[in-house]
Amino acid sequence: MRSRISWLVLTPLVFLIDSHLAFGQGSEGSVSMAYTVLHDTESDYTFGGMSFAGTHRVRRWVYVSAEGAFSVHHEDYSSSQGGTYDFRYQSIQAGPRASPLTGRVQPYAELLAGVTRLGIWERRLDNTGGWGSPTFSVQPGLGVDLFIARRVALRLAGDLRLLFRHDNRFDTDYRTTLYRLNVGLALHLGES
Repeated sequence: MRSRISWLVLTPLVFLIDSHLAFGQGSEGSVSMAYTVLHDTESDYTFGGMSFAGTHRVRRWVYVSAEGAFSVHHEDYSSSQGGTYDFRYQSIQAGPRASPLTGRVQPYAELLAGVTRLGIWERRLDNTGGWGSPTFSVQPGLGVDLFIARRVALRLAGDLRLLFRHDNRFDTDYRTTLYRLNVGLALHLGES
């Protein structure tokens, strides 16, 4: 058992020490998949989900990035004679990304904009639900790619998504804030 733990610790260290294996090259683009934890400040719910992203170099350290994401939260109100509800967020965003450094650690900043929609389904009583109208969203974020192999990086990121909504009942505009943390893998393609 102890030898297995030693191998689990030593193997990533070998990738980090050997510069040929772990040196992050300036890439022409990347694709990534990440687990996402999203917190909705309006409902005070925390969602789990996935995000899929792709980037392409436009010029030197400027990239264009596109991302699709979905998150789900399940809430059970059956103890108070209510139903069980599934809340789902879906989004499609795109925008610029700046990643000025190359090497084993590559930080980046991005500003994405697009649409986000929320769907709600009741699963116990009526078995009804549906998607709400898509709303405009802006998502500034920061992240870092930590290379564990020549083209593969562990991606850690955080962002703030602002949803700009309109309430037709009261004819008012309001903003919803979503915080996200992402952990995943990025595959870097091509070299500069």
